[in-house]
Amino acid sequence: MRLTTARRTDLAATLPPPLQFLIAAACPAEQVEMTRSNWDDLPAAALRHGLGGCLQTAVTYSNAPATIREHAALAARQSAIDGLKGIAEVIEISRVLRDAGVASVCLKGPTLSQWLYGTAAFRRFSDLDIMVASRDLAAVHEALAARGYRLPDGMTLKTAGAIYQGLGAWPLKRAGRYPLDVHFRLCHASFGSPLKTNDVIAESRELDGVAGVRIPSATHAALMLLVHASKHLWCTLEMLLAIARVMQRNDVDWARVRALARRSGTWNGCTTGLALASELFRVSLPENISEHGHLRVPDDLLRAAHAALLKPPGVFADRWEERRTHRAALDGWSDRLRYDVYRVTSPTPIERAWCELPDSLTFLYAPVRVMRLTLNAARAARDRALSRDSSDCRDRAPA
Repeated sequence: MRLTTARRTDLAATLPPPLQFLIAAACPAEQVEMTRSNWDDLPAAALRHGLGGCLQTAVTYSNAPATIREHAALAARQSAIDGLKGIAEVIEISRVLRDAGVASVCLKGPTLSQWLYGTAAFRRFSDLDIMVASRDLAAVHEALAARGYRLPDGMTLKTAGAIYQGLGAWPLKRAGRYPLDVHFRLCHASFGSPLKTNDVIAESRELDGVAGVRIPSATHAALMLLVHASKHLWCTLEMLLAIARVMQRNDVDWARVRALARRSGTWNGCTTGLALASELFRVSLPENISEHGHLRVPDDLLRAAHAALLKPPGVFADRWEERRTHRAALDGWSDRLRYDVYRVTSPTPIERAWCELPDSLTFLYAPVRVMRLTLNAARAARDRALSRDSSDCRDRAPA
C-alpha cells in the first residue's frame, strides 16, 4: 500500500472518537464530536496511548464534562511529579556512573520527553533506561549495587550475562525507585540493530538544562524511535507522535537514518512508522526519505499497526501475530532467518526458572531453551491430537 499526503485522514477516520480526539489534541485538526460515552472512555484511552500529557490542555478548550476535566488535571499533576522524580533519578545514576569512570547515555523515559516535548511530564514511562558499553557492565553493576540496585532474585553476573545476552539489557531494581534497564545494545539480537553502542556514546550530547546527563544525538534518537515503534507494532499513538515530532526537527540527518536502517535490514519497519506518523499527525515526510512525496508501506504492516492501535488496555498482540509483523518489518530473507534463529536460541529468565544452572554451566542456557520449546511444542501437538480423537469419538457415538 502507498500512503500519500492525500490520504492522511483515512486511517484516523477508522479510529474511535476518543483516539481521534487525542490525535486532534496533539496536532492542528478539526474538532471531534464526542458523545458522553466517548468522554467516559477518553481517560483510559489517553493512558493506554501515552497521551495523558496533552489531555488537560485538550479538554480545557472543549465541552468535556466536569469529571473528565478533573481527571485530566489530576493526571497532569501526577505526570509532573513522575517526570521530576524520573529526572532526579537519572541525574543521580549519571553522576554515580561518571564517578565510577563509566560513560553512559540516557534513553527514552523522562529525558526523551524533555528533549522532544520540552517537559519531562509529557511522556509516560514505567522504568528508566541507560546505555553503556558491554565492557563496562561489571563496573556499572558494582557502582549501582553500592546504591542499592540489584539484579532479579539474587542473579549472579555470570548468569545475567547468559540470560540477558539476547535481550541486550540487564534489569536492575532498587526499593522506592524506578526499575532500571542497563542497555549494552539497542534492541534484541533478533532485530538488526542499526546503531553500535560505542557510536551512540561517542555522538551523545548533554541534555539542555540538565548538567551531567547525556542523551543520544538527534539522528540516533530518530532511529531509536523508529525501531522501538516497529518492535512494539506501533501500538500507541504516542509512539507515532514522537516520530512525528522528530520528523519536524532540523537536526536529524535523514540520509544517514535511511542508510543505517537499510544496512541493518530494518527499513521496512522504519518506513511504516514514518508513513503512519505523517498520516496521523499531519507532518511532511523528511527530505532524503520519501520518493516523489510518498512511501510504500506493505499492507500487512499497515493492518498490524491498525489492529495494535485498536486493542483495549491490557490486551497485546499474541506471539504469533508479533512474529508475523516483526518478520514483515525486516527487509530480507537473511534478516528474517536471523530473527527466527535468535528468537529460538536466545535464553530468557523463563529458562532459569525452568532449570537453574550453576555459573560454570551458564553456557548451556541456550540448549536448555531449545529443549524447553521443543517439549512445549510436543505437548501442544499431543493435546491437539487428543482433542481431535475425543471429538471423533463423540461424532461416531450412537445417538
